[in-house]
Amino acid sequence: MKQLLFQHMKKKQLQTEQENGLKRMRKSSDNSGHLIELSIGLYNTQIFPYKIEYEV
Repeated sequence: MKQLLFQHMKKKQLQTEQENGLKRMRKSSDNSGHLIELSIGLYNTQIFPYKIEYEV
């Protein structure tokens, strides 16, 4: 039941009836390993494509 409510809330936030989307979580920590930042993004890729760029 909780999961269904959460899915409904995500659809409402994204203003979509799509079942699939992208959830991005980004965490930052200090030198001691303590969490200092947490960012969570939900993307409807039908409306806004999510592009990842990185360097190795």
